[in-house]
Amino acid sequence: MLLYKLTFPKDGVCSLSELYYRGGDRRENGVFLNGGSTVTFDTYFNSFSHIKYKKHTTVRTVTLKLNIDGSGTAQIYRYISDNERELIVEKQVSGNDELTFDITNIPDKGFLYFSFTAHSDCTLLGGSWTSIVQKRNIKLGIVICTYKREEYLRRNIANLSEYANSLDERFFDVFIVDNARTVNDDFGEGFTVIPNENTGGSGGFTRGIKEVCSRDYTHFLLMDDDILFDVNILQRTAAMLSVLNDEYKNASIGGAMLSLDCPYLQKELGADWKNNLISQRRHRLDAREANTICGNEEDIEPNYNGWYYMCMPTSCVEKHGYPLPFFIRCDDIEYGLRATEHIIVTSGIAVWHESFDNKYSPEMEYYIRRNELILSARYPNGTGFFANWKKLFLGIGKTLLLQRYFAADLRFKAYDDFLKGADYFLNLDSGANHMELRKYCPRFLTKEEIKAEYGIEITDNPPTSLTDWGARDVVSLIEYFIPKCFFKKNIAVVDMTRYCIRDLFMKKKVLHFNPLSGKGFVTEIKKSAIFKYSFKSFGYFFKLLFNYRRVAKEFAAIETKKL
Repeated sequence: MLLYKLTFPKDGVCSLSELYYRGGDRRENGVFLNGGSTVTFDTYFNSFSHIKYKKHTTVRTVTLKLNIDGSGTAQIYRYISDNERELIVEKQVSGNDELTFDITNIPDKGFLYFSFTAHSDCTLLGGSWTSIVQKRNIKLGIVICTYKREEYLRRNIANLSEYANSLDERFFDVFIVDNARTVNDDFGEGFTVIPNENTGGSGGFTRGIKEVCSRDYTHFLLMDDDILFDVNILQRTAAMLSVLNDEYKNASIGGAMLSLDCPYLQKELGADWKNNLISQRRHRLDAREANTICGNEEDIEPNYNGWYYMCMPTSCVEKHGYPLPFFIRCDDIEYGLRATEHIIVTSGIAVWHESFDNKYSPEMEYYIRRNELILSARYPNGTGFFANWKKLFLGIGKTLLLQRYFAADLRFKAYDDFLKGADYFLNLDSGANHMELRKYCPRFLTKEEIKAEYGIEITDNPPTSLTDWGARDVVSLIEYFIPKCFFKKNIAVVDMTRYCIRDLFMKKKVLHFNPLSGKGFVTEIKKSAIFKYSFKSFGYFFKLLFNYRRVAKEFAAIETKKL
């Protein structure tokens, strides 16, 4: 059976050859090599994870099939480090040829890849990693939740449709949950649009999961509507699921996140929720480097994976119920902790996603804190009321430094709603609540509105800062005790996706502008805010002291099978 094909750069997805191959000259029909030259595939999307296949699947004998217009020498190596590689097998090949090897006794370190050296001018037309092995039948129900982002949605649906039409045997269907009820397209057979109330990403994904689980599918695959991906990762995912061994037959497969802004930057390979904090695995690494691939193949198993690409067996719903109604944020964490037995992550199964920092939405101040409180209640890891109060106190300090007083109000509301208990949360009208949150949010202005109201003309991107935030920035709170006459009178303009506290220090007014959306909002320092929000924070210390344990028990006792 096919484990996966060699993949190459694709227009509209990724053009960085270093993620696919090294050497040779890319042509429309393959990779051209002059006589004596070599192309290697010790790369993110074409390396072979013998460790993951040996541990999680029944695959033991692997065959590399090659299609060559010409002849040359093919070699399979185990990459150990930059200075150490082990030759596994070597063969003179031409035309349609293959190399077979056993992974059983290959040490669990590094990864496998092949190189090809041309005897004379020739073209490597393609290839694939295959195995003779018993397999299960896999059928994926892909769930995409969308809200007024038809441009991104149609791009990805077009790719999926083209791929589906190329298959001899289709192994997936797509369910598009439309939370805005604005998608009127007929995408054809195998693509179902489900109009839905605006229940957020959490409610939308849950609606799609219910559709998949009510039909004849083995797995549901949750995907964001705005990602970029090579459709071949679907085949890789299904193939690995079909050969899982008995110990891992109920495992999930998570995709890695690469940066849409910097396509070779790996943002995470799974993540963990521990001690009231989110920890991204293998964060901010260069995917072009073989050492990054080597580290990715270590025996790491995260406790959750983001729903930008997460594939889970439908059987987990029967055992664990559906996701909690978080509306947005943290649903992937909670359900990952609750419903996954194992999560397999590996190089090559990855999508490109825009940084979350680039998509600031004020309502997130509420959802992140409320939902993290619920997570802390259900999966405490030794945390309690004080850890959550400390997080509130530090968060309020940060909002003061940013002049985002609306964010402080939203955080306090998050704590209030959490303290109302589990019944209030489960019966909340999430759509109405979301509209209520918008009353707290600042007015976002376009470039034209900014020029009309404040006389600021934004033609280029505002200045950015690469300085990290740190504890030393707390000193900046001293500005609340300095007379305003010492502040700069002109409105400071900062890029809200890339700036630090010091960019706002001693600024009377600040325009927080997002160059990606072309919109921003203006804040003005309020000297009384430090007293108002500090006293209020201490008040919540006692609210949590007297109520947190009781409320946490309510959330921990939610019967998820009834969701």
